[in-house]
Amino acid sequence: MTGFLLVLLACAFWALDSLIRYPLIQGGVNAISIVFYEHLILTIIFSIIFFKSLKKIWTARTKHYFYFFIVGGVGSALATLAFTRAFVFLNPSLVILLQKFQPLVVILLARWVLKEQIKKQFIFWAAICLVGALLISYEDILKLGNSGKSIYDLLIHPGAFQGYFLVLFSIIGWGAATV
Repeated sequence: MTGFLLVLLACAFWALDSLIRYPLIQGGVNAISIVFYEHLILTIIFSIIFFKSLKKIWTARTKHYFYFFIVGGVGSALATLAFTRAFVFLNPSLVILLQKFQPLVVILLARWVLKEQIKKQFIFWAAICLVGALLISYEDILKLGNSGKSIYDLLIHPGAFQGYFLVLFSIIGWGAATV
């Protein structure tokens, strides 16, 4: 039961991060500072587990360090930094909506890297989940549509492509960390 509660707690924090991240960016706080302090807090919290597992860390194989770098360095630090920085260039609703496509990257990487077999039934349920993610985001989609801005202002303004690249990097980074 403890594992379930920890996952539930993690999901609750994950749901709140954009509510904290976007106002900080709008307030002028640098994305690097936000991600640094976020990781500092997490490091302090998990340092107890780290020190209990120190013996395992020193006896790990070389490939485990590579995986640690992918998950911690790319998937956590760099992807989170890219996601946070994307709020500067794109409407936050659009950033969050685009992030909903991360499961597609996970599915493709699982097929390519792990040689997972993707069954038709899985594709059906994955499509249902993506539709569900879009339905959850319907208020954000409505905000984009009702903002009074033109499609150009929303999607192709100066800096938009940098924002799209940052979101794409975060999606791929989080997907690689998941796989």
